[in-house]
Amino acid sequence: LVLINGCFSFDRVMWQLRSEQIISFHAITTPLSPNYFAFNFRTIPHYWRTFIHLDECEKTVQDTKKITQDAQNHALAILARASKSFHTASRLLPWDLRLDLGCLYAFARAMDDFIDVPPTKEGETGEGVKMLRELATVTFQAPKDDSLEKISTEIIRVLSAHESLFNRDGRKQIRDDLIYSAQAVSSLRGIVPLHLWMELIDGYATDNDLEPPQFTKFEDLADYSQNVAGAIGEMCVRVVLGRSGIVVDTSYKVERELDKESLMGRKLNAKIAVPKVEYGIEASSTIKNLTGETVAKILLDSRRMGVSLQLINIARDVAKDAEELGRCYLALGKEESDLREKLEKGAMEKDGLGLEEEKERIFKHKVELVDVAREIFRGNVTTIDLLPNEATKSGLRAACAVYVGIGEAIHRDGVEKCLG
Repeated sequence: LVLINGCFSFDRVMWQLRSEQIISFHAITTPLSPNYFAFNFRTIPHYWRTFIHLDECEKTVQDTKKITQDAQNHALAILARASKSFHTASRLLPWDLRLDLGCLYAFARAMDDFIDVPPTKEGETGEGVKMLRELATVTFQAPKDDSLEKISTEIIRVLSAHESLFNRDGRKQIRDDLIYSAQAVSSLRGIVPLHLWMELIDGYATDNDLEPPQFTKFEDLADYSQNVAGAIGEMCVRVVLGRSGIVVDTSYKVERELDKESLMGRKLNAKIAVPKVEYGIEASSTIKNLTGETVAKILLDSRRMGVSLQLINIARDVAKDAEELGRCYLALGKEESDLREKLEKGAMEKDGLGLEEEKERIFKHKVELVDVAREIFRGNVTTIDLLPNEATKSGLRAACAVYVGIGEAIHRDGVEKCLG
């Protein structure tokens, strides 16, 4: 019983210490936590002081903690609602990384939900994308010493300036999702660069355009996948590294590979630019052994992995995208424009898509995508071993395994179930 109580007390100390360091010392991008734990003469006073004053803090800090807690709870609810697989796999992560990555995913998901509501008039797409860019900017370009209250005021100001976008069914709840998830993820500024959110929004702009995408070659599809998934992969790895004690320069940009051979890691690239990195004062020897060259490889491979998983998503959702959105994300040449036309008419076909006779062709494209995704995955998955935390490695492997399973199911189901 004493041991159990001691464990609970220590967890509470770590929770409060981490929360207060993030709130009170915004320049600390790597607060003490389970993922960044040190026990020495510098840190022991912090643990004791937090234990002695557990649940005691200034009213301003209490108010900020309340806002932070509410925002994080809302963000994790978005995660649980939107992605049961990621939510389940994230339970293998240390709680501090689970919280950070959950909030990151929630903000991306809230943006995606906003975009998924189709525009009803000309110009609405442009205004919606502009609003998302402004929202990302006030959230991630705010100075490190800005209070959460100040950032929250800016977040609400941006959404209020575009209030007409939310005065319709399907977007009223999304407004709250955007506010809370932006508040929750704002502590990651200084770790996740703004340019990655701009990439992601470029991908969302493709999804929200009144005209469906017209991908005619693999490079078109890879460019889109780099936006909507490569950027997310890099964000996640930057968070893992940043919260483990190695912060990558936010101005550093990873090469956007579009050809299959490069994505699979088979092409010898020119020398990769090396980012500037900063090591936390309590960083472990494992972290300090990660050189700039190794970090560059990890970030590049994380984008490749993101593209791989997105290709599987596209293969899985061919029929769904046609039925619900009237969109085709397959790369189809001019000789297959008839198949694209049938898929794009899906949202208007009340009595079926008329795709039964196209099962063979659709299955062929789905299998081709899955096979390319598998090769990209196999060429880069070992990079997970370079990450510093064993629990983190397990959680990321579990999340990737879900998508590997989807690819295997597509192969196993065959032609007859390819529209399922």
